[in-house]
Amino acid sequence: MPFDEITEHLAFEIFSHVADPRDRVALAATGRVWRNAEKLDASLPGTPGELYELGRGFSDAGEYWKELYWYLKASDRGDADAMWRIAICSYQGYPGVTHYDAFKWLERASALERAPSHFHATLTYWLARCYVNGHGVERDPSKAIELLVKAATEMGCRTAAIELAYICQGSFVDLKLYVQKRNVEEALKWFRRVAELGELCPLAQARVDELERELAGV
Repeated sequence: MPFDEITEHLAFEIFSHVADPRDRVALAATGRVWRNAEKLDASLPGTPGELYELGRGFSDAGEYWKELYWYLKASDRGDADAMWRIAICSYQGYPGVTHYDAFKWLERASALERAPSHFHATLTYWLARCYVNGHGVERDPSKAIELLVKAATEMGCRTAAIELAYICQGSFVDLKLYVQKRNVEEALKWFRRVAELGELCPLAQARVDELERELAGV
Protein backbone atom coordinates (compact mmCIF):
# COMPACT_ATOMS: atom_id res chain seq x y z
CA MET A 1 0.00 0.00 0.00
CA PRO A 2 1.46 3.42 -0.96
CA PHE A 3 2.28 5.60 2.04
CA ASP A 4 -0.15 8.32 0.93
CA GLU A 5 -3.02 5.81 0.55
CA ILE A 6 -2.89 4.42 4.05
CA THR A 7 -6.22 3.76 5.78
CA GLU A 8 -7.47 6.09 8.47
CA HIS A 9 -7.53 3.29 11.04
CA LEU A 10 -3.89 2.43 10.42
CA ALA A 11 -2.94 6.12 10.57
CA PHE A 12 -4.58 6.33 14.00
CA GLU A 13 -2.70 3.27 15.17
CA ILE A 14 0.67 4.61 14.02
CA PHE A 15 0.08 8.07 15.49
CA SER A 16 -0.87 6.56 18.86
CA HIS A 17 2.74 5.34 19.18
CA VAL A 18 4.37 8.63 18.17
CA ALA A 19 5.10 10.96 21.10
CA ASP A 20 7.52 13.41 19.49
CA PRO A 21 5.57 16.38 18.06
CA ARG A 22 8.17 16.93 15.35
CA ASP A 23 7.48 13.45 13.97
CA ARG A 24 3.72 13.91 14.30
CA VAL A 25 3.80 17.20 12.41
CA ALA A 26 5.97 15.64 9.70
CA LEU A 27 3.56 12.72 9.31
CA ALA A 28 0.55 15.04 9.18
CA ALA A 29 2.18 16.92 6.30
CA THR A 30 2.36 13.83 4.07
CA GLY A 31 -1.31 13.69 3.11
CA ARG A 32 -4.96 14.30 3.93
CA VAL A 33 -5.51 11.05 5.86
CA TRP A 34 -2.48 11.70 8.05
CA ARG A 35 -3.43 15.35 8.54
CA ASN A 36 -6.96 14.48 9.63
CA ALA A 37 -5.82 11.60 11.83
CA GLU A 38 -3.39 13.80 13.77
CA LYS A 39 -6.26 15.98 14.98
CA LEU A 40 -8.45 13.22 16.42
CA ASP A 41 -8.48 11.54 19.83
CA ALA A 42 -7.86 8.08 18.37
CA SER A 43 -4.37 9.18 17.27
CA LEU A 44 -3.25 10.27 20.75
CA PRO A 45 -0.78 8.24 22.84
CA GLY A 46 -2.73 8.43 26.10
CA THR A 47 -5.31 10.16 28.28
CA PRO A 48 -5.41 13.96 28.69
CA GLY A 49 -3.44 13.57 31.93
CA GLU A 50 -0.82 11.48 30.16
CA LEU A 51 -0.58 14.05 27.37
CA TYR A 52 0.07 16.69 30.03
CA GLU A 53 2.88 14.56 31.44
CA LEU A 54 4.37 14.24 27.95
CA GLY A 55 4.45 18.03 27.82
CA ARG A 56 6.16 18.20 31.20
CA GLY A 57 8.80 15.80 29.93
CA PHE A 58 9.62 18.06 27.01
CA SER A 59 9.72 21.02 29.39
CA ASP A 60 12.41 19.29 31.45
CA ALA A 61 14.36 18.72 28.22
CA GLY A 62 14.05 22.40 27.24
CA GLU A 63 12.04 21.61 24.08
CA TYR A 64 9.41 24.22 24.66
CA TRP A 65 7.37 24.09 21.47
CA LYS A 66 6.97 20.35 21.93
CA GLU A 67 5.92 20.97 25.52
CA LEU A 68 3.27 23.43 24.36
CA TYR A 69 2.07 21.03 21.65
CA TRP A 70 1.04 18.46 24.26
CA TYR A 71 -0.39 21.03 26.66
CA LEU A 72 -2.69 22.23 23.89
CA LYS A 73 -3.74 18.68 23.04
CA ALA A 74 -4.44 17.95 26.71
CA SER A 75 -6.24 21.26 27.23
CA ASP A 76 -8.52 20.69 24.27
CA ARG A 77 -9.57 17.48 26.03
CA GLY A 78 -10.30 19.09 29.39
CA ASP A 79 -7.09 18.79 31.43
CA ALA A 80 -7.02 21.69 33.92
CA ASP A 81 -3.30 21.30 34.70
CA ALA A 82 -2.46 21.71 31.03
CA MET A 83 -4.66 24.80 30.76
CA TRP A 84 -2.83 26.30 33.71
CA ARG A 85 0.55 25.48 32.19
CA ILE A 86 -0.39 27.23 28.92
CA ALA A 87 -1.08 30.37 30.95
CA ILE A 88 2.32 30.03 32.63
CA CYS A 89 3.96 29.56 29.21
CA SER A 90 2.40 32.86 28.14
CA TYR A 91 3.84 34.71 31.12
CA GLN A 92 7.22 33.10 30.51
CA GLY A 93 7.26 34.50 26.97
CA TYR A 94 6.90 31.29 24.97
CA PRO A 95 6.54 32.03 21.24
CA GLY A 96 3.15 31.15 19.83
CA VAL A 97 1.17 31.65 23.04
CA THR A 98 -0.30 35.04 23.92
CA HIS A 99 -1.85 36.74 26.93
CA TYR A 100 -5.18 36.20 25.19
CA ASP A 101 -4.47 32.45 25.24
CA ALA A 102 -3.57 32.67 28.92
CA PHE A 103 -6.84 34.36 29.80
CA LYS A 104 -8.89 31.96 27.67
CA TRP A 105 -7.43 28.86 29.28
CA LEU A 106 -7.49 30.27 32.82
CA GLU A 107 -11.16 31.11 32.41
CA ARG A 108 -11.95 27.70 30.98
CA ALA A 109 -10.00 25.84 33.67
CA SER A 110 -11.68 27.81 36.46
CA ALA A 111 -15.08 26.63 35.17
CA LEU A 112 -14.16 22.94 35.50
CA GLU A 113 -15.98 21.51 38.49
CA ARG A 114 -13.64 18.54 38.77
CA ALA A 115 -10.55 20.70 39.35
CA PRO A 116 -9.29 20.60 42.99
CA SER A 117 -10.55 23.41 45.22
CA HIS A 118 -7.05 24.77 45.92
CA PHE A 119 -6.45 24.83 42.18
CA HIS A 120 -9.59 26.93 41.68
CA ALA A 121 -8.17 29.46 44.14
CA THR A 122 -4.96 29.78 42.11
CA LEU A 123 -6.87 30.08 38.84
CA THR A 124 -9.19 32.74 40.27
CA TYR A 125 -6.23 34.74 41.55
CA TRP A 126 -4.53 34.68 38.15
CA LEU A 127 -7.74 35.62 36.38
CA ALA A 128 -7.83 38.65 38.66
CA ARG A 129 -4.28 39.48 37.61
CA CYS A 130 -5.38 39.35 33.96
CA TYR A 131 -7.98 42.01 34.73
CA VAL A 132 -5.39 44.04 36.63
CA ASN A 133 -2.89 44.06 33.77
CA GLY A 134 -5.21 43.84 30.77
CA HIS A 135 -3.70 40.51 29.72
CA GLY A 136 -6.01 38.94 27.17
CA VAL A 137 -8.92 41.03 28.37
CA GLU A 138 -9.72 44.71 28.88
CA ARG A 139 -8.47 46.13 32.18
CA ASP A 140 -11.26 46.04 34.73
CA PRO A 141 -10.35 47.06 38.31
CA SER A 142 -13.81 46.23 39.66
CA LYS A 143 -13.72 42.71 38.23
CA ALA A 144 -10.19 42.23 39.52
CA ILE A 145 -11.23 43.20 43.04
CA GLU A 146 -14.29 40.94 42.83
CA LEU A 147 -12.13 37.95 41.89
CA LEU A 148 -9.48 38.72 44.51
CA VAL A 149 -12.16 38.91 47.20
CA LYS A 150 -13.66 35.63 46.01
CA ALA A 151 -10.26 33.92 46.02
CA ALA A 152 -9.36 35.25 49.47
CA THR A 153 -12.68 34.70 51.25
CA GLU A 154 -14.27 31.67 49.59
CA MET A 155 -11.21 29.79 48.44
CA GLY A 156 -8.56 30.56 51.03
CA CYS A 157 -6.06 32.13 48.63
CA ARG A 158 -3.41 33.77 50.81
CA THR A 159 -1.81 35.68 47.92
CA ALA A 160 -5.15 37.29 47.05
CA ALA A 161 -5.64 38.31 50.68
CA ILE A 162 -2.15 39.86 50.75
CA GLU A 163 -2.84 41.90 47.63
CA LEU A 164 -6.16 43.12 49.01
CA ALA A 165 -4.45 44.16 52.23
CA TYR A 166 -1.83 46.19 50.40
CA ILE A 167 -4.39 47.68 48.01
CA CYS A 168 -6.41 48.92 50.99
CA GLN A 169 -3.26 50.16 52.66
CA GLY A 170 -2.43 52.10 49.50
CA SER A 171 1.06 50.66 49.15
CA PHE A 172 0.74 48.12 46.35
CA VAL A 173 2.66 49.89 43.58
CA ASP A 174 1.81 47.25 40.99
CA LEU A 175 -1.88 48.12 41.25
CA LYS A 176 -1.75 51.78 40.29
CA LEU A 177 -4.98 51.50 38.34
CA TYR A 178 -6.89 51.22 41.60
CA VAL A 179 -7.78 54.76 42.58
CA GLN A 180 -8.93 54.64 46.17
CA LYS A 181 -8.04 56.22 49.48
CA ARG A 182 -6.04 54.39 52.09
CA ASN A 183 -8.43 52.32 54.19
CA VAL A 184 -6.79 51.11 57.37
CA GLU A 185 -9.85 49.19 58.59
CA GLU A 186 -10.07 47.19 55.37
CA ALA A 187 -6.31 46.61 55.30
CA LEU A 188 -6.52 45.30 58.85
CA LYS A 189 -9.34 42.94 57.86
CA TRP A 190 -7.31 41.45 55.05
CA PHE A 191 -4.09 41.13 57.06
CA ARG A 192 -6.13 39.25 59.65
CA ARG A 193 -7.31 36.96 56.88
CA VAL A 194 -3.69 36.37 55.80
CA ALA A 195 -2.82 35.48 59.40
CA GLU A 196 -5.72 33.02 59.52
CA LEU A 197 -4.48 31.27 56.38
CA GLY A 198 -1.09 30.50 57.95
CA GLU A 199 2.53 30.20 56.75
CA LEU A 200 3.08 33.97 56.66
CA CYS A 201 1.35 34.24 60.02
CA PRO A 202 4.18 36.02 61.96
CA LEU A 203 4.61 38.68 59.27
CA ALA A 204 0.86 39.15 58.85
CA GLN A 205 0.35 39.30 62.60
CA ALA A 206 3.01 42.01 62.84
CA ARG A 207 1.06 44.06 60.29
CA VAL A 208 -2.15 43.40 62.23
CA ASP A 209 -0.53 44.66 65.44
CA GLU A 210 0.86 47.72 63.66
CA LEU A 211 -2.48 48.69 62.12
CA GLU A 212 -4.36 48.07 65.36
CA ARG A 213 -1.97 50.47 67.12
CA GLU A 214 -2.49 53.01 64.34
CA LEU A 215 -6.26 52.82 64.69
CA ALA A 216 -5.97 53.12 68.45
CA GLY A 217 -3.80 56.21 68.02
CA VAL A 218 -0.89 54.65 69.85
